Amino acid sequence: MPKDVVTAIDALRFCGDEGAALSGRLHDALARRSPSDGAGCLRIVSHPYYVSSLEAADMPADVKALWAAADVVVVKGDANYRRVTGDRHWPVTADLRADVAPWVPSPVLLLRTLKSDSLAGVTEEEAAAAAAFSPQWRVAGTCGVVQLITP
Repeated sequence: MPKDVVTAIDALRFCGDEGAALSGRLHDALARRSPSDGAGCLRIVSHPYYVSSLEAADMPADVKALWAAADVVVVKGDANYRRVTGDRHWPVTADLRADVAPWVPSPVLLLRTLKSDSLAGVTEEEAAAAAAFSPQWRVAGTCGVVQLITP
């Protein structure tokens, strides 16, 4: 939700000097909401699609156009990650770009705490380290991923 994004940006102020600087830059980018204001704008977009049961591969044309026009799209949360992956049980080593989301029209940054089995783009070594840390790592909410899909 848009208010959650702003809350998260505000919380960065308490993450040391780098977090505070990033919070300031993101707030400045939010103030430049229109791409006509120049580079560096940050837009938080709501759309009924985001609360639908549609997979990302089936997103409406107007949402796909927004994604295609963006320099990067940030997708946060387990449910939204599952939307991007089609909520399928992929081999963890499946290539996010080639196998899972070849339809991605722009760079997409995935931020997720693992709470379900749908996962891709992880090396065998990363999976082994996560399993050693927490046997139920893919569903327990004890591990997360930050992944970038580029077209």
